[in-house]
Amino acid sequence: MYFKKCMLLLTVVLSTIALSACGESKKSTIAETTPTPTETTASTDELTPTAEPTVTPTEEPTDSTAETTADSTTDTTVTGDLSDDLYSFQFSLNGTVYTLPCTYSQFTNDSWSFEDIDGQTLEPGQYTLSNALINGDSRIMANLVNTGTDVLAMDKCNVGKVSIDNYQAEKGVKLILPKNIAVGSTYDDVIAAYGKPSDERETDPIKYMDYNLDTYSSVKIQINTKTNAIDSIEMENLIAKETSTSSKGNSPLPDVVKNYTAPTSTGKTWDSFDIKYGDSYYHIPAPISSFINNGWVMVSDGNEMVAAKDSLTGVELCKDNQVMSTSVRNYADSEQPVSNCFVTRLKFSEFETKVSIELPQGITENSNLEDISAAYGDPTDKSTSSSFEFYEYRNRYGSVDFSISKDTKKISTAEIYNDPRAPY
Repeated sequence: MYFKKCMLLLTVVLSTIALSACGESKKSTIAETTPTPTETTASTDELTPTAEPTVTPTEEPTDSTAETTADSTTDTTVTGDLSDDLYSFQFSLNGTVYTLPCTYSQFTNDSWSFEDIDGQTLEPGQYTLSNALINGDSRIMANLVNTGTDVLAMDKCNVGKVSIDNYQAEKGVKLILPKNIAVGSTYDDVIAAYGKPSDERETDPIKYMDYNLDTYSSVKIQINTKTNAIDSIEMENLIAKETSTSSKGNSPLPDVVKNYTAPTSTGKTWDSFDIKYGDSYYHIPAPISSFINNGWVMVSDGNEMVAAKDSLTGVELCKDNQVMSTSVRNYADSEQPVSNCFVTRLKFSEFETKVSIELPQGITENSNLEDISAAYGDPTDKSTSSSFEFYEYRNRYGSVDFSISKDTKKISTAEIYNDPRAPY
């Protein structure tokens, strides 16, 4: 078997942060490349395989929409402690608990193995596409990833993704997610366990439920709409996590954070920067601690240090399976951990960060161009494309930018940015 390989360059390694609702990881900037035997060419396109593999047949049916009957009596017996947190990336396979990414040797110790990987290697950041991981008559689909800094033999790499469908489950393989979700569980079971997914769409007869933490960290569930039961499950976490080495992560809150007071309503003008995001009010910039107090969870490393008056981009927080990527600034006079900084940018997007938003004068994600113009007057700048109208309102330190869909006539994205010399 020759494994299909892809390359991802990990310029920032994820850090381990305990998450109760939204998982754990640090912001990762990933450049995607197409490796060849003689050169590596950087690209920002989708990952591209190096060559077509020759894969041993997995005996899976080609029709992935074969019906699975919802079964509330699915055996979910687990040996060991399986987390209730979906973003722990833990799962139970035939009663044994694993956490992705985990060493391939953990699977071989339990008699699971890939065929014909002897003599094959992976470069740092390189991974295979899914192939059959076999244990006697049982098999699931899985891949290998090199999360290290050296070229490694495949059998020294990590397993970064696993998946199972109803065909494999009917053969007796039991792959169980946190809160006892498995093939055969119902749509309502999934919602009760994990809440509304990051993204949900339907193409008859399949409903797709995606729970996304990062580009290479997600759980994807497919529901057969004819039976309302799970047909397949895929869990992926290709990024190795490291614990922050900073000794300053538990620094007391600086006065500039302590003195922040959240508004109780939206402002009267766009540049008041008093807004409602989700179910809470904020004046932007707002301390990260105010978001955490309102139920958001750090995805990025909250212990990463930021110099006095300096800023940092790509900081991520999560709530209700929606990940917010933002910019922060340290307004204190001394170095502070990210968790003591201020959020300077918020965004609503119908495509990714699907968090409801309310701006001054009642502007929400359901507003249109006429509403925006009536509330804020003529924009500082405006432009158009084949699909969107763009309105920008700016002052010296901040801005409110809108893109309005020409199809729906509603706001597609709204981004609020305010980074003054002092937060209030």
